[in-house]
Amino acid sequence: MIRLVFLFYFVLILFADVQGQTHIPFLEKKISVVSENQELAVVLAKIGQAGGFSFSYNPAIGDFSKLVSVKVNQKPVREILQQLLSDEYDYKERDKYIILKKSKARKVKSESKELLTISGYVKDSNGEPLSWVSIYDKASLASTVSNDYGYFSMEFHTRQLPVNLIFSKQHFVDTILPLKISGSTFNTVVLRNMPKPTPVIPPVNIDSLAKKAEEATRSFFRAYEKEPNHQNISDTIYREFQASLIPFVGTNGELCGNVINKYSFNLFGGYSLGTQAVELAGFFNLNRGDVSDVQLAGFLNMTGGKVKGVQAAGFVNLVRGDVNGVQAAGFVNTTWSNLKGAQFAGYVNVVKGNVDGAQFAGFVNCTLDSMKGFQAAGFCNYVGGTMKGTQLSGFVNVTRGHLKGTQIGFLNYANTVKGSQIGFLNFTDTSEGIPVGFLSFVKSGYHKIEIDTDELLPLNISLRTGVNAFHNILSAGINPGTGDTLLWNFGYGFGTTYKITPRTAIDFDITSSQMVKGNNFDKINLVNRAALGADFSLSKKLSLALAFTFNAQLTNSNYQNYPNIFTWTKPDVFNTTTYPAADLDLKFWWGFKAGIRFF
Repeated sequence: MIRLVFLFYFVLILFADVQGQTHIPFLEKKISVVSENQELAVVLAKIGQAGGFSFSYNPAIGDFSKLVSVKVNQKPVREILQQLLSDEYDYKERDKYIILKKSKARKVKSESKELLTISGYVKDSNGEPLSWVSIYDKASLASTVSNDYGYFSMEFHTRQLPVNLIFSKQHFVDTILPLKISGSTFNTVVLRNMPKPTPVIPPVNIDSLAKKAEEATRSFFRAYEKEPNHQNISDTIYREFQASLIPFVGTNGELCGNVINKYSFNLFGGYSLGTQAVELAGFFNLNRGDVSDVQLAGFLNMTGGKVKGVQAAGFVNLVRGDVNGVQAAGFVNTTWSNLKGAQFAGYVNVVKGNVDGAQFAGFVNCTLDSMKGFQAAGFCNYVGGTMKGTQLSGFVNVTRGHLKGTQIGFLNYANTVKGSQIGFLNFTDTSEGIPVGFLSFVKSGYHKIEIDTDELLPLNISLRTGVNAFHNILSAGINPGTGDTLLWNFGYGFGTTYKITPRTAIDFDITSSQMVKGNNFDKINLVNRAALGADFSLSKKLSLALAFTFNAQLTNSNYQNYPNIFTWTKPDVFNTTTYPAADLDLKFWWGFKAGIRFF
C-alpha cells in the first residue's frame, strides 16, 4: 500500500513536469516592454502582444485611460502587472486570456474573517527564480512551496497577522519575511547561498549484512527525503497533537515531517519529525527523528533517530538510532545502533551496535557488535563482538568475540570462552571453561590421537578433543586375526585429565563400544569401560598412556550369534548377572590399556 501511495505521488509529479514542459503559463512568461506616457489599455495590449495572449476585463472596473510608463527587460508578466496595477486588481489565466478583476475590498478593521492573499517571487542573489522553496509559518503551520518559476501565494486570516513567514531551501540561508496588515501583499524575497561546508567522508566499517539491510531501510525513507520541506527546512516545530489520515493529509499538513508531536494518532499512516509521548497507527508510523514512550502500528514502525520506550508492530520495527526500551514485532526488529532493553520478534532481531538486555526471536537474533544479556532464538543467535550472558538456540550460537557466559544449542562457536558451551558440536579458539557436547574442538585446548592395545583388540585408535577438564573420545579398533570375518568395534566416550607435574597427568575415561563381527549389527553388544590411568610425556608431541580398566559387557541373553570377543587375550570374567525380564546379560572383568598419544 505504501508503494502505491509513492507511485501515485510520482505519477502526479511526472504529469506536472510534463505539463510544465509543454506550456509556460502566460503570467510566468518573460517579456520586454518599453512605453512612455501611454494609456494603460495600450500598454496592456503591448504586453499581451509580447506574451502571445490577450487581456479580458470590464473597462468599468477602473481607469484604463490613465497614462503610465514602463521599461522592463525580460521580466515575468506577473511582475510587470504588479508594477502597473499594484494591489488594485486580481488576475488569472484562462485559455489564451489573462482575466483582470477588481480586487476584493479589505475591510481590515471590521471583518475579522477576511482573507489576505500574500504572494510574490523567491529569487537567488543573481535574480534567478528559485523553485521548490519551502515557505511556512511556525505558529499556524500554514505552508506552501514555490512553483517552477519561483512564484508563491498564501492566504491568511487578517486576525492571524502579524506573522513571520520563513523561506527555506536546501543550500540557502533561511530568510524571514515579517507580514503586517498594513504591509505589501506582493513581495520579492532573495535567498543567499549557504557557504559550502568541507565535505566529510564517513568511514565504511560495517558487515555486508548490515550494509545491505541499512540500504534497504534508507530506500524506504528516500521518497520522503526528496520532499522539499524535508530538504529545505532545518527548523524544528513542536505540537501537542497530530491527527492524520496518511502522510501530509492531517492537522500538520505539508509540514508534518518537520514537526515533533507529543501525541500522534494516524488512521492509516503518519509521518513526523518525532514523537514525545504516544503514537498510534492502523498501518504505519514514520518518524525522521526520535520517539519516546510508546509507538504502536498494525504493520510498520520506522524511526530515523532513537527510541526510548515501547515500539510494537504487527510486522516490522526499524530504528536507525539507539533503542532504550522494548521492541516487539511479528516479523522483524532492526536497530542500527545500540539496544538497551529487549527485542521480541516472530522471525528476526537485528542490532548493528551493542545490546544490553535480551533478544528473543523465532528464527534469528543478530547483534553485529557486543551484547550483554540473553539471546534466545529458534534457529540462530549471532553476536559480532563480545557476549556476556547466555545464548540459547535450537540450532546455532555464534559469538565472534569473547564469550563470558553460556552457549546452549546444537552448534556453538565463540572466539574465546570463559564459561561453558553445551551442544552437539562446540568450537572455540580458547576456552577457560568447559565445553560439553558430542564433539568439542578448542584450538588451543586438548587434542590427542591415541593408538593403543587392550585385552579385547590388539589395535585401537581414538581421537581425544576438548579441554583437559572435559574432552570427547571417538574410538575404533580391530582384531585382524579372527579368521575370515573381521572383529572390530566403534565407540564414544568422554574423559578428564589432571596434571600432577608438567610431564605427568592422571586420566579418567568412561567409554562405550559396540563390538561387531563383519557387518553384523543385529543385537546390542556393548563393552562399557571405566579407565583410570596416567599420561607420561616423552617429548613435546608424544606421550605414553597406561591405564587399568573396569569393564561391563551388555548383551541380549536370547541371541546365540555373538562373536567371541576374547580371542586376543582371555581376561577373567569374575561376575555374570542375568536380567530375565529384559533378556539381558551383564559380564564384568578387569582389563588394561597401553598406548602412545600424539599431540
